Amino acid sequence: MPELPDVEIFRKYAAKALNKKIKEISVKEKKLVKVSESTLRKHMLGKRFTSTSRHGKYLFLKISGGSVLVLHFGMTGELAYCKKKDREKSKGSKEDRKDKDREKGKEMGEHKPR
Repeated sequence: MPELPDVEIFRKYAAKALNKKIKEISVKEKKLVKVSESTLRKHMLGKRFTSTSRHGKYLFLKISGGSVLVLHFGMTGELAYCKKKDREKSKGSKEDRKDKDREKGKEMGEHKPR
């Protein structure tokens, strides 16, 4: 289970995606997302992450326009922000939520293997 220091590292890592335009949303495991994919698109597409914060094991990504993306990493979750080709090389990963930033050829995704 990710501990508080891990979530703080994820917060700092997520800061690398700040001010990058969100170009695409993809939800792989709908049961793990509390809102519909269309709702995510409505509140996120074309917007930018403007700030990150953390409370306990919850990570908050503020989005331009006033929405906030809330992430909880469960027992084994992690956060990745990398070039798409590097993410695709990762064998066996099952992504739950992915926010792509094609301006720099990078994507950010939350991964929960169980």
